[in-house]
Amino acid sequence: MRNVISENYPNGLNNEELLEAIKDYSKEATIAGRPNSQYVVGPSYWKEMVEIGQSEIANRIQINLFEEIKKLTIEIKYLKDDNRKSSKINLILSTLTIFLAILTVILSYITWEYSKTSVKSDSTWQKELIQVLNQNNVELKEIKSEIMHSNNLHKNLNENSYDIKNNNSLQRFLD
Repeated sequence: MRNVISENYPNGLNNEELLEAIKDYSKEATIAGRPNSQYVVGPSYWKEMVEIGQSEIANRIQINLFEEIKKLTIEIKYLKDDNRKSSKINLILSTLTIFLAILTVILSYITWEYSKTSVKSDSTWQKELIQVLNQNNVELKEIKSEIMHSNNLHKNLNENSYDIKNNNSLQRFLD
């Protein structure tokens, strides 16, 4: 045990030394309070030294807490800034997603309209093609009919021509 208070007490001691000194001074106060003690100073002096040491510990804890609170405040500020940035990014991404959804709906509608038009035009094209084919069929029938008629005429002409030739031959023969 110490009978003398250290010169640097309490400010010059580190935390471990200060705690050890407080423990020693508490024992000194207990011993000094006994009836047969040989201490010059009474227990109130040692108790006051213990209180000064405890006050220093409390101040150090408080200073450390203030430093931690300051660090936490800075961290909270950074977190708020990051949160704001994240919120802005989320807003931008949400807006972009909504825009893309609207664009998808518009493109789907355009595609649907195009397919409807395509079906209509395909149907119209088929109808027009059928009309053209029917018209061509009628024209081909007319051409066939004309060819048949022409062939019949030609055949008749050939027969008549043969008859005429034969008649000429007969005529010559008769002559």
